Amino acid sequence: MRPLSNRLQAIFDLVPTSAKVCDVGTDHAYLPIALSKSQKAKTIIACDVNESPLKKAQENLDKAKVKNVDLRLSDGLSKVSENEADTVIIAGMGGDVICHILSSCPWIKNEKILLLLQPMTSAELLRSFLTDNLFEIEKEVPLTDSSKLYSVIVARFSGKRKVYKKGYEFIGEVRAETRDGKLYIEKQRKRIENHLKSIKNLSEKRIEAENLSEILNYIENILEN
Repeated sequence: MRPLSNRLQAIFDLVPTSAKVCDVGTDHAYLPIALSKSQKAKTIIACDVNESPLKKAQENLDKAKVKNVDLRLSDGLSKVSENEADTVIIAGMGGDVICHILSSCPWIKNEKILLLLQPMTSAELLRSFLTDNLFEIEKEVPLTDSSKLYSVIVARFSGKRKVYKKGYEFIGEVRAETRDGKLYIEKQRKRIENHLKSIKNLSEKRIEAENLSEILNYIENILEN
């Protein structure tokens, strides 16, 4: 079996023992295969919105001699029922797409369901969606994969509204305790700095510049502490 990428390995490590897993957007089914081979998951559903990836997934399952993965043609979680999963993985797609998948699934708002989310882009949009919809981000695992920085977001529904400081959406629970964590935060700081520099002398952008300055201060405080 081919080794998992850094992204998928981080997710694999976060899956609880004996979990009922649903992998949304499974693509080649590398993660479900690893979960099956390790006997870490109790049940495994692997979904994809297109038939072509599912065909490739089936080929990989056959090669690996894995028979306990339930492949489903499904737009997000539309073909998965509430009692079939307690751990939902949505990885390798944009944060906006992940938001759409979550918002289209009413039963995901359950404190017993663990979400393992790995956005390729727009992570701040996903974090804002989660906090706005009463999900709590329990932790994040920053990592480097193919020279790019990502974070795996661990979240679940709490039903409680919390107040977050402006800028939280850009780094969430990522901290500078590891090399990748520090790099992730520094990347966000540079991103905000560059945007601020481009608009700070424009009178019509004064309010936006003030907001960016506040966000930058938040990020710098997290980086220093």
